[in-house]
Amino acid sequence: MPFPPNLSLESLKNLTSNGANELSGLHMRCFQGNEVWSPQEFLDVSSDPVRWGVYAEIEEEGPIGVAVMLDTGDDSELLTIAVHPAYRAIGIGRYLLQFVEETAIGRGRSRILLDVAADNPDAIGLYTSEGYGRSGSRKAYYDRGDGLKIDAIQMTKPITEVR
Repeated sequence: MPFPPNLSLESLKNLTSNGANELSGLHMRCFQGNEVWSPQEFLDVSSDPVRWGVYAEIEEEGPIGVAVMLDTGDDSELLTIAVHPAYRAIGIGRYLLQFVEETAIGRGRSRILLDVAADNPDAIGLYTSEGYGRSGSRKAYYDRGDGLKIDAIQMTKPITEVR
């Protein structure tokens, strides 16, 4: 599948209740257990001065990707990034990641922090290819339900200039 020509990015600051429901549904397709964000969690970002993000949508199809960030001092932390399973491996995740990196630079941040599940090789590969390095780990960080706990790999990337 080629990169969608009618893809647009929308700020979470303009999110409606209907949009929050759609993003939560998208998130549910991408994550499990306590990793899934509720509509209210997405709406809360819209009024929070230190949390921000974007969602990618295709006209007439709705959201296919989302990225949410948290500004902390000189850093921005990637809280979540998700791409609809039908639109993976065509560059949407990379596009969202690069967009939030450039936005973080514009917001005066110098580093991106993130956690990624140790059992998610596609995401680890994306982050590594974009210059992120492993900086630590968190044991049993993700709860997948039924007692299944997955370690998180912590990764960081210095950001200093727009591509």
